[in-house]
Amino acid sequence: MLYVEEVPARTDIERKDFTKIQFPVVLRYWRPLENDPFGISVSDLLEDKQTMIQLFLNLNKIKAEHEAL
Repeated sequence: MLYVEEVPARTDIERKDFTKIQFPVVLRYWRPLENDPFGISVSDLLEDKQTMIQLFLNLNKIKAEHEAL
């Protein structure tokens, strides 16, 4: 789901050039956790997956080196 809200210009520079308006960043978390206001984000899940893939690649390399000896 994508939510868009127009941010109004507050200064004269922002009124002249709308690209100077600073947009706020809103974090959306995938799953809340008990006693944690932030919970688990999608990037946390992807980081875990990338770490696991890297671990398996390293273990396969070590296994291939042992088999070659």
